[in-house]
Amino acid sequence: MICANCGKEVRDNAKFCTFCGTPMAPAAEPAQLVELTPAPAPASEPAQPVEPTPAPASTAEPEPTPAAEPEPTPTAEPAPASTAEPTPAPTAQPTPTPAPAAQPVPMQPAGAVPPAADGRKKKSHVGLIILLVVIALLILLLAGGGLFAFWLWNRPINKINRAMEAGDMERVVELYGELSGRRDKEAVSEELLAYAREISNDYLEEKNGMDYETVMETLDMLDDASLETASQIEAVTIFVNRINASREAYAAAEDYRADGAYELALEEYAKVVMEDTRYYDKAQKAMKETEQEMQDAMAEAGKKLIGTWEMQYDVADLLRDELDPEFGDFESTLVMTFLMDFNEDGTFKLYVDESTFVENFNGWLDEFVAYGVGLLYEMFEEEDGMTREEVDEYLQEYLQMTMDEFMRGLIDSELDVDAMVAEMKLTGTYETEYDNLYLDALDEGQYFVFSISGDELTLDIPDGEDEDDYDILFSYPITFHRH
Repeated sequence: MICANCGKEVRDNAKFCTFCGTPMAPAAEPAQLVELTPAPAPASEPAQPVEPTPAPASTAEPEPTPAAEPEPTPTAEPAPASTAEPTPAPTAQPTPTPAPAAQPVPMQPAGAVPPAADGRKKKSHVGLIILLVVIALLILLLAGGGLFAFWLWNRPINKINRAMEAGDMERVVELYGELSGRRDKEAVSEELLAYAREISNDYLEEKNGMDYETVMETLDMLDDASLETASQIEAVTIFVNRINASREAYAAAEDYRADGAYELALEEYAKVVMEDTRYYDKAQKAMKETEQEMQDAMAEAGKKLIGTWEMQYDVADLLRDELDPEFGDFESTLVMTFLMDFNEDGTFKLYVDESTFVENFNGWLDEFVAYGVGLLYEMFEEEDGMTREEVDEYLQEYLQMTMDEFMRGLIDSELDVDAMVAEMKLTGTYETEYDNLYLDALDEGQYFVFSISGDELTLDIPDGEDEDDYDILFSYPITFHRH
């Protein structure tokens, strides 16, 4: 099929020319062309223009309708030449200009555009207009689609999805505040809750290098975001803190156990919680092992306890309190050596080394007498206006003694040294259990916490006990050295 507009060949049954866009009519049978021969006109009649009979309009039927044959236009015969004088022609009546003789034209297919009168084909702009419209529509479609795609790409929820894929939770939390739809907020909150549970589980299982500080930094950030799942995030935070406390307790227990502080180790092992699946079973096993180690160590310590131990202790304050309060300003020292024997039969004895006591006590007594004599002289002078000589004469006249003798007699009346030494002697039985030492003496028993390190024995009052319930002679803890 040939396009009537551009002359290009297109496929049959095409509705439009694929080159210029001109509408195409269905193919039709070629019209039969008849060559018309004009008949000679009579000489006597002038040439009259004959209107060509228009061709009947074509119907919409697919069969082509043959064009009407044009009637021949009569042409005037030339007048015969005359030898006579030329007769003037009559005045011509204005007549219409005759139309040119119709030339036979080939039949055009129905719907075809007839060629222009000047012989050139008439150009059709329909195809161009359609093409421009299509292009405009495509441009609008592409522009609208681009804007729509840009809008989709920059939606906060899509930005959040991309940030999640990249693992940038800080960016996710930042974008969460831009969400306006409740469904989007709930969806993102659920995603962040799942992430919080994932990293807490990694910390629990010690996977992916997840540590406590990293988990808590993320959980704090999620908590500050006020998510729809805030209460669940808080529960995850509590769980992580609980596991961290359990891990710290386990580590502390291991350190205490290595140092031989078995009681403290057991206390810390007991703090390891069941939720701490990686360390709970370890802690339970370690507790049993630690208890056995402690029993063995205490049995060994009980053996090490056997023998004699000694301690240097200043009792000057104790003796001063036994004297008159007026001597409260006296400052001196009275160091006594205390000995403590632990025997294999379970008996013990606490006593003072009398040899060193006598020597040290006499030195202390001389210092105290000198202090007391000076104090008495000042008292006589202030109260009675007596000089030192007058006081000495008075003591010789009425007491037959010197001020020094008077002072020593006063001390003897106030201080029973032998009774004091006897009170410092204690005997009884003892028992050990773990790091507890039970001393039973004078129908009374007292518990002490003891430890042995090298040649040092330390006794202390158990936690929660009142020191006033114990021997006031010593201030605890006290330390003995092997004698």
